[in-house]
Amino acid sequence: MKPPPKSLRGVSRAVALAAAVLVCVASQAACRQAAPGPPPAQSTLSPQERAEIFEQVWRTIDEEYYDPNFRGVDWRAARERYRPLAESAPSDEEFYGVFEQMLSELRDGHTVFVPPERPGRRPAEGGPSGSVGIRLGDAEGRVAVVEVEAGSKAEALGVRPGQVLREVNGRPVEEHVAFIRSKIAGSSTERLFRLKMLSALLYAGFLAKPRTLGLTDFDGREFNVELPEEPPRADPPNVTSRRLDSGPGYIKFRSWTPPAQDEFREALKSLRDAPGLVIDLRGNGGGQARVLLDIAGNFFDRPTLLGGSRSRSGEVQKAYTRRVAEAYRGPVVILADEATASASEAFAGFMQEVGRARRRPADRRLHAQPQRRAPHQGRRPAPLQHPRVPDARRPRARRRRRHARRGGRADARGPARGPRRRARRGGVSAAPPRKLLTTPDGAA
Repeated sequence: MKPPPKSLRGVSRAVALAAAVLVCVASQAACRQAAPGPPPAQSTLSPQERAEIFEQVWRTIDEEYYDPNFRGVDWRAARERYRPLAESAPSDEEFYGVFEQMLSELRDGHTVFVPPERPGRRPAEGGPSGSVGIRLGDAEGRVAVVEVEAGSKAEALGVRPGQVLREVNGRPVEEHVAFIRSKIAGSSTERLFRLKMLSALLYAGFLAKPRTLGLTDFDGREFNVELPEEPPRADPPNVTSRRLDSGPGYIKFRSWTPPAQDEFREALKSLRDAPGLVIDLRGNGGGQARVLLDIAGNFFDRPTLLGGSRSRSGEVQKAYTRRVAEAYRGPVVILADEATASASEAFAGFMQEVGRARRRPADRRLHAQPQRRAPHQGRRPAPLQHPRVPDARRPRARRRRRHARRGGRADARGPARGPRRRARRGGVSAAPPRKLLTTPDGAA
């Protein structure tokens, strides 16, 4: 039997989002009608190679996936449904796209198929080889720009955080999202699936490149920009740190990959005397478990149980934080947003569960006009204050919920407090929707 080509990268238990490989597979004609683009490249794989690759991918999941019940999916029936699609795909790209569609039925964001890199492009781990210079997110029920790369063409063309995305390549965003949902079953969570879809609007192969984005500015002005996929720039440092003007330390890192644990430890040394520490995990999509255990160990005097993993046989392997010479004992706050995922979620949840940190969600608010202005003309509008989200683990919050469930008073000390009374105390009755503070010039 002829072995599969070396370009086959196989099935990867990757932590990074695999958004860019959302490729139209079923109903190729409908795909091209919904989003016209260049004709697909011809197939270079023989029918025998396709059959061997398909069997290898399917059997890898069948024999090695952690859940023998495949999260409720009839995996043998999936084989029969997707094999004809793989055999009849008109191009290699669409053939590899069948695996993304098939694996999406598991609704497991960590199980993805990484297609081989195209000639002339650098190897990619399931993502784009370059960048269009922006990142999308949800705010007040709309798709908006949440980040713009400094020095990118997008920045030069006037794209700013907070601008609303109306359409891509001349068609409404909602139409593209509905099309993707009709082809891909889902992911681990609706939030992760949403992030994949938003990334697919910028990078996936079912839309022509370069992308033409229709945006709405802060004053309601509509304009279009054409954003090519720019060559990758030199990666910025993974770990950055500084001391805030108010005294606490601040550490941000983009991924849990080596040598992040060593860089984090060095950054923490210079901030050990800080009265508090802010760990910024916004946009951090995860990484390696051993890096997570190393970094978490900086906050405990002794090895502490972080969690465990269950194998297909049912065996549980426990994971403990690494021992360090000197632990940081000050208070810790963790910043998270909708792109905080995988190892970042595990770390934030663990630190919160053991009472070692508080987690603050991102608060996004879109304003076409500023709601409060400085007293003199020409000054920048003063941003609104972020509401304080009460910690759900506080005893008083738990007591109010318990009394509410029993039909009693909302607080053990007296009748329920109204929203106005709670506002004076700095709390809110529930976490507000995530929004983005913006000003007319796009500064967040």
